[in-house]
Amino acid sequence: MIPVDLPPDYPAHRAVYVSLRDGTAIALRPVVPSDVSGVVEMFARLSDESSRKRFHGTRQMSEKDVRRFVEVDYRERFGLVAQTAIGGSARIVALGSYVSMGESRAEVALVVDDPMQGKGLGSIMLEHLAEAAAESGITTFVAEVLFGNKDMLEVINALQLPVERSVESGVIRAEFPTTLTPEAIDAFEQREAVSSAAAVRRFLQPRSVAVVGAS
Repeated sequence: MIPVDLPPDYPAHRAVYVSLRDGTAIALRPVVPSDVSGVVEMFARLSDESSRKRFHGTRQMSEKDVRRFVEVDYRERFGLVAQTAIGGSARIVALGSYVSMGESRAEVALVVDDPMQGKGLGSIMLEHLAEAAAESGITTFVAEVLFGNKDMLEVINALQLPVERSVESGVIRAEFPTTLTPEAIDAFEQREAVSSAAAVRRFLQPRSVAVVGAS
């Protein structure tokens, strides 16, 4: 799962495997500069609606645009990607990032490929981003969410963290801590239990069965 072209100070301990609500296995890891093409391809697959919600307007992301997400220092600028599989068929299906704003605060943002939305991936990535931020001394996340983007608001609410909200010019500004509260830990453990059960069901109830050696 970890690429071979690792930059200095690459936080390899942040690379993990997780299961989504439907049992899909996902690899999460910090970004590397060579992820630029995979992220560009994911942005190209996004629907107009997903692009509007993430970038507050429909636009195509060029390789130059994407480099600011994948060329990071893993402290004040951090990026996390999700991949659906291992090996030749692996592709990036989500990107989460934060950028320091100073004074122990950072702006956080997520984008999830359309087919992967609604499966809990956003909440999982936000939890891992929060852990990485807290490790670097960042105590508060700030997310600017387009008014009406219920999906992102649900991702934030799922963390069970205290959130301060304000609205200006059609944008909701949500601020929340990067340290998990007891309620947030309980919510995390419940999601883990649901994901683990789904993964077991997916293993025990495959869509197809291959019979080897039958005439």
